[in-house]
Amino acid sequence: QDGRGHATRVARLALALAEELGVDDELVAPLERGALLHDIGKLDMPQAILSKPAPLSDTEWRVMRTHPQVGYDLVRNQARFADAAEIVLSHHEAYDGSGYPRGLRADEIPIGAGILTVADAYDSMTQPHTQRPPLAPAMAVREIERCSGRQFDPECAEALGSVFIHAVEEERPSSTS
Repeated sequence: QDGRGHATRVARLALALAEELGVDDELVAPLERGALLHDIGKLDMPQAILSKPAPLSDTEWRVMRTHPQVGYDLVRNQARFADAAEIVLSHHEAYDGSGYPRGLRADEIPIGAGILTVADAYDSMTQPHTQRPPLAPAMAVREIERCSGRQFDPECAEALGSVFIHAVEEERPSSTS
């Protein structure tokens, strides 16, 4: 995956989700920075793990699951990015508490991280990967909706469906020609 393209696409979608959800203006800039930096901890991951074409072993997953903490540690001490640190740390938390690194659940997860989790998952599902082909956008939306309340914050998952519907409606040619 192209890291920069991924981060940019995720940030764009995260901002659209924030707008759909009516997130307070003061949370928008930290969300954008968090989205752009969410995978910065992967800089410390071994290239062999990042580019492995086969599923990761349990040991490799343990290493990979440290990237939110590594990213948080990098970002939190940088004055320009400190407000995004909690979003970076929490972007792999799951609504039902099964995520990592802290096992947060529901309202314990910052809204910015809940939004980022949906945007990150959508982009990951719709882009080619070493281990699987990309999903069609509508299929990715359906998968996120299916996992709503477990992996994803239900409000954020619902907002993705709304953003997707708005985008499809905007692409339709107008019937008044």
